[in-house]
Amino acid sequence: MTGASGQLGQKVLEHLLSAGASHVIAVTRNPDALAAWQARGIHVRHGDFNDPASLDVAFSGVERMVMIATDEMATPGLRIAQHGNAVAAAQRVGVGFVAYTSMINPGPDSPVSFLPDHYATETLIGDSGIAHGILRHGWYLDNLLATLPAVLASGTWLTSAGDGRASYIARDDAARAAAALLLADRPAEGMLEIVGSPMAVTEMVEIVSRVFDQSIQLLPLSDKAFVEALSAAGVPAPFAALAASVDSNTRLGRADVQSDAFEHLTGQLPQTLEQFLTAHRDVIKDRVNALAQ
Repeated sequence: MTGASGQLGQKVLEHLLSAGASHVIAVTRNPDALAAWQARGIHVRHGDFNDPASLDVAFSGVERMVMIATDEMATPGLRIAQHGNAVAAAQRVGVGFVAYTSMINPGPDSPVSFLPDHYATETLIGDSGIAHGILRHGWYLDNLLATLPAVLASGTWLTSAGDGRASYIARDDAARAAAALLLADRPAEGMLEIVGSPMAVTEMVEIVSRVFDQSIQLLPLSDKAFVEALSAAGVPAPFAALAASVDSNTRLGRADVQSDAFEHLTGQLPQTLEQFLTAHRDVIKDRVNALAQ
């Protein structure tokens, strides 16, 4: 598994170990960061997507691989090049199956700047001839841990998503699906959309209000007004623009995806928004309190 020291990667490792997987190889640029996992029986190897030779060594003897997308988004084209290095190395050393962590509707016409990188990577994997499963994740519910405290502190939810619906998944569920795919007797191939039930912002506001016993006002805005409001609140310009593009993506219907792939892979239902918020209620409340200090 690549990207093993990241948030998703470590959750995949946990699910693999919980399922009794053996001979798990964790690939990372910083092996020291995985010392605790090595002590639990994980084989840790150095591998850098910017260094193709290191990947040949890291992927040697690998039968199945979860390829987690890198977090390189600052330099246009670099993430695609990194992923290309990984796919080429997997070809050279004879990896039998690749599961790639993509996102829903990543086409080149996406308003979200980093999604076309996933589309390009899916194409690279498809052209490689390697058997593969593309795990197209919905938006992570975990992102709400960063955005909800400000909403609860202000009592106002700003949005330019309109009536659009978006499909979400908890990061832990995304990791569970990846581990299940890797461990299947015959791994499913093709596009696997790992999502929960799509929700409109109005539905999300109702659930958040109920879980936190607080009235929240929904304030619909244009993309331009949304960026301006976020900027006025101190959000850096690049992040404000990204937030608006995500809402635009939702408004255009590009995040409204339904699939039972998660249930088929894991035999379970994905966490709902209410379940996720209830499990993380204390963490979110602590962050709201911190904003008030």
